[in-house]
Amino acid sequence: MLLLLVLPGWQAQASEAVDLIREYIRITYGNDLNITSSQIEQLSWVMDNPNVTPEMSADRLPSNIHCEVPRALSRLYSLQLLKSGKEKDYDAFILPQKDLDMPVLSLQHFNQLSKLIRGLDEESYETLAAAALISAVTLSPTARERASVVLGTKLPEDSTRFLSATAEKATQIYPLAEEIARKYHSNGHKFTTVFLSGSHLRHMMYNEGSLNMYNTLKEGFRTGKLKSRDLDLWYAYWVDNIAGFRGHVSAKGSLYLTEDTYRAMNQIKMELDKLQKDPGFNPIPPYLTTRAQWLELSKDKGLSTQEIEALGALAAMMRLFTPEQGRQLLSAFKKLPKEQKQGWVDHVQSQLQTTDYATPTYAPALLGNALILSNLAETVEKVLPFYLNALDSAAQARKAGKLPESTPLSFRVLANDKQVKVILKSATLRIQIDPETGLATLKGT
Repeated sequence: MLLLLVLPGWQAQASEAVDLIREYIRITYGNDLNITSSQIEQLSWVMDNPNVTPEMSADRLPSNIHCEVPRALSRLYSLQLLKSGKEKDYDAFILPQKDLDMPVLSLQHFNQLSKLIRGLDEESYETLAAAALISAVTLSPTARERASVVLGTKLPEDSTRFLSATAEKATQIYPLAEEIARKYHSNGHKFTTVFLSGSHLRHMMYNEGSLNMYNTLKEGFRTGKLKSRDLDLWYAYWVDNIAGFRGHVSAKGSLYLTEDTYRAMNQIKMELDKLQKDPGFNPIPPYLTTRAQWLELSKDKGLSTQEIEALGALAAMMRLFTPEQGRQLLSAFKKLPKEQKQGWVDHVQSQLQTTDYATPTYAPALLGNALILSNLAETVEKVLPFYLNALDSAAQARKAGKLPESTPLSFRVLANDKQVKVILKSATLRIQIDPETGLATLKGT
């Protein structure tokens, strides 16, 4: 009897979520977005998800719908524009970028990305469309419950790691994945490529971790398990993921995939192409050097190779691209106490190696919100030392056996704009790290 009472209530709640999403689509896209009922039903899982990504939380967020819904729909819309690839699609793609004080994605580079998407077979394309929506529902109660039943193991708290953990059983967990597998008489194996474990393109772009970030790809290339077509599909997934990254701010078109963002992701792709040919290649030093060169930070400025790499890493994490930003960054970095400067240089040098610990998460969101709320100089002065102290606290916790190596230090809570304001105001803050989730929080909060 209890089940009979609960089920109608759950169905009513699910139906309400679907209706809210349909209304959002109608208002935002009109007839410009192609989406099926099953895609909307899959996306509706996210509506009762209490987790919210802090990326750009200092900017505006939609008030009446979960922020992952606009992101997911923006990714689906961007994917459709890239698939069509006409000049009007380019105009629609870059529309939100026109008010930004930075270069819009060029038509040449839009065409290059469009060629990548149009070169995919139909199953791969539909997998990407499904992945754009499935990636939004991770950590939702429904996804957690279904994944727990199928996998029977503890599930990661990080959304991307959750996707990787569920990828092999995607057809048993996500109805949309099952629908595609049934349509193409496959086992849904392409989801294991798009949700490839330990291979996060934005982490690589921001240089969030160490050489560990490339281990899965490197091993796949070495063994021949990953082919060129797999790398293309994986990269295409991340192109679309990045296109809708700030869809909660501007849903129709890509606010984030500007010319500068293209430069960063394309540079990573170039390094990955080299890695595919030579699995012994280390992609991090040339990437960091290139990032520093874009800011005109080189040995001409009296910088050592290690300092150039350290500043390139900061440029990557803070998403800096111009020579003017380079001058500001160098000036702010020079003002840091000697031990803090050396601490950052040493940290970046450690990133050039394969380390035991998992890649920290949400640090770019922490820095990004600080840049919105303050400026580059104060972000370097106050947030960078705080970040280094947090890394040190995590290292001590791991050494003491209190934080597993496989659990990433997460700045998801601290990256929230309210927490960032506290960090900017005080220089003497201490953190605590949850050993189960890796979430770092301020002591006393």
